[in-house]
Amino acid sequence: MANHGLSVDHLFKYGSIPIIETFDAHMLAYQMFVYLYSVLNGYEPWAAFLYNSYIEVFNVLILYLVLRLMIKETYAFLFILTFPLLTNLFDNTFILVGWMILVVIKQLKTSSTITTKQFINFCIVASLLCLYKLDIGIAALEAGLCTYTAFLFFNYKTKSIIKLFVIGILYVAAALLVFIFLCLWKNVSPFERISDFLNAVMSNQNWAYPEVEDASSLAYAIGEYPE
Repeated sequence: MANHGLSVDHLFKYGSIPIIETFDAHMLAYQMFVYLYSVLNGYEPWAAFLYNSYIEVFNVLILYLVLRLMIKETYAFLFILTFPLLTNLFDNTFILVGWMILVVIKQLKTSSTITTKQFINFCIVASLLCLYKLDIGIAALEAGLCTYTAFLFFNYKTKSIIKLFVIGILYVAAALLVFIFLCLWKNVSPFERISDFLNAVMSNQNWAYPEVEDASSLAYAIGEYPE
């Protein structure tokens, strides 16, 4: 609770912007409904997290929409309604990736190529998923890009692939400009913040520790490996 608890508390007490001034290893996954609760009821430490379970509503909706692509609507609805081990069969942590699946499939069904507007929508969904949880967002982004690239390649739309990557680069540049602006507004070095962020989210780190010990030392081997 400390990760998101501190981020939320600092936002309401000191005006600290999450990710810019505080960092939650879960990004905004456990903070979104806190803001909803606080808008409706006023901020109360700990009580604010009472609405967190409402994410299940979105999970079930996304799961239903994805299943509807594979089976009839009635069967999808009955499956969601009656299957007793739904949360065991589908990990709730990753169900929201289905949002990206819906976006990509809808776009590929509507035309033989990908328009600028469609790819910007894709970038927006990927950004929101990254803000929700970084691992989910990155996985959805990589899968979506691979799907787009393969689709355009096999439909002989090589120039469109270059166009999409140019749009993606411009989108990332715009996002970085917003990030830098917020950092400078809060008197935070954007370059140091990016470095801290990358250190914290590297796949070889655990719970935002950039470095625990020299893993090559004998003391580390003796002290850590038996655990």
